[in-house]
Amino acid sequence: RVDSTLGIAGLMECLRRRTVLVANPPGSGVLEGGALMGYLPKLCKHLLNEPLVLPSIATWWCGEPVAMEEALDRCENLVFKPADPGFAFNPVFGQNLSPQQLQELQQQVTRHPERYVAQELVEVSQAPILSGRMRQKFKPRGIGLRVHASIAPGGSYVVMPGGLTRVASETDSR
Repeated sequence: RVDSTLGIAGLMECLRRRTVLVANPPGSGVLEGGALMGYLPKLCKHLLNEPLVLPSIATWWCGEPVAMEEALDRCENLVFKPADPGFAFNPVFGQNLSPQQLQELQQQVTRHPERYVAQELVEVSQAPILSGRMRQKFKPRGIGLRVHASIAPGGSYVVMPGGLTRVASETDSR
């Protein structure tokens, strides 16, 4: 919808007319899977001959035997997530599991390693948010901010106005 304030107004129409090229067009899901994250540094170096400008979270796709072995050796310090958005489950934080639960997680991953990625734990940024209906108070919450950039003629980048911010619902949420 060209009148929408969500996303980029008119983008779908431009895609239909083929007047714009989108690396990850709606519905493809290619770049949505976590399995690709562990390969981003090498992909960037191979395709662009330069390092990532911003480092990625250390990620192991468990479908690769060496990566799975390393992830399982360190599972109490990692978080396990779906490798593919089609196989959804809540993240599993190794540090919260009992020894028996860790063993069960290892067995689960070993049965279907291609379904899992393991990532290092990252402390999220904190920001004050207004909370409460009648008596609003500032409270600390974890946040994640995504901004988007577009390549401009001549190879420079333009940061798009706005962005996406996710705010944790509870003080201690990850």
